[in-house]
Amino acid sequence: MNFRIKSIYVYKLQTLQVRIFHSFFSRCNDFIHKARASGGGVLIHCLAGVSRSVTIAAAYLMSVTSLSCKDSLKVLRGARSIANPNCGFQKQLHQFEFQRLTEERRRLRERYPRQSFQLDEKECKQLLVVYHATTKSKECGGICRRYGPPPSPKRRSPHRDNPRSS
Repeated sequence: MNFRIKSIYVYKLQTLQVRIFHSFFSRCNDFIHKARASGGGVLIHCLAGVSRSVTIAAAYLMSVTSLSCKDSLKVLRGARSIANPNCGFQKQLHQFEFQRLTEERRRLRERYPRQSFQLDEKECKQLLVVYHATTKSKECGGICRRYGPPPSPKRRSPHRDNPRSS
């Protein structure tokens, strides 16, 4: 197989103020959409696949469908149960929804006039139905988590050899 790898660098967000994360939404949307429009795929990732990558994926889903922030996160949680953006990123997704989403949807449709968003819409709506059915049914045996806490990062235990424990 022939693979062509491209990447986009979105800074080390732990070193930046997280309040500027939303400024990357349009740039990431363009990157994702350009790859998809040309028949490619995109892997959106971060350290744990819980917060940053989910935030970017949710912003994209919101931009190419009529899904709200809440519903886009449900679709993502249906695919990855630990998907749970931190409070700051969730706040930015809500701000994006109420302040910039209409403009971003218009911008994408103008920039990619030949690209249909109907299949994305249909698939996301189906995934949303599956999410609701799974989390409310006995099928999951009570072990399905709706919003469980994200896994905590492993921390070094304090001991004499650890200079950070002082």
